[in-house]
Amino acid sequence: MTREHYEALLKQLDGEILEMGELVADTIGKCMEALDRLDVDLAQQLIAADNRIDGERYDVENRALLLIATQQPLAGDLRLVAAILTIATELERIGDYCEGIAELTLRMAADGPPASRFQATTGEPAPGRFTLPVHGNLAEIQTMADIVQQLLRQSLQAFKDRDVDGAGEVWSQDDEVDALYEEVFRKLITEMTANKASIRRGTYLLWVAHNLERMADRVTNIAERTAFIVTGDIAAFRDKLRAETLPA
Repeated sequence: MTREHYEALLKQLDGEILEMGELVADTIGKCMEALDRLDVDLAQQLIAADNRIDGERYDVENRALLLIATQQPLAGDLRLVAAILTIATELERIGDYCEGIAELTLRMAADGPPASRFQATTGEPAPGRFTLPVHGNLAEIQTMADIVQQLLRQSLQAFKDRDVDGAGEVWSQDDEVDALYEEVFRKLITEMTANKASIRRGTYLLWVAHNLERMADRVTNIAERTAFIVTGDIAAFRDKLRAETLPA
């Protein structure tokens, strides 16, 4: 195999990861759309589509392992291939969390819309969209999803550009998702304590928020892999960012 062909295979792996990442980022938005509308058809489509994400992960793994076995890459190239294997796994797991949200959407749709979606005077469904299927306004869940989707795209750009500083920005913003998760948890527990009828749906939404928080952790892992490709030292990358976030 010529050096040009070898480099073309590495570039192909790069491209496949970026395509897989964009598919997963798009899936995050769609699973939240299904939740917001309690859209059964969309939720079922997302559950079925998870097989595509799984398949893309296995394709990346097979190509990466074949490259290792036949070309025995060294130093930076080996770090790149190892990082691609890890990133593919992280993306596949984010896809699984999206599938989990779609399954929760089906459960909530089967329970029927919440009482707050109906007009008190007529008992008819209230017009237009409603902000997440639970009593009260839990905009924080949608905000969590928006941040996770944005951070995933930022982490993919940092990977594409081999941008350690960009990866560090992603890593540092994970705290925003953690803070929102704590706020959602507090609000839902308060609501369920005050209104026993909301316990079932509130529990489902706690699972949704948990899935989003775990997605953010996976995105952080992707950002760390960019640092690994460039420097080979994830520990130093973490230590530097932690030192920058410590209070003076």
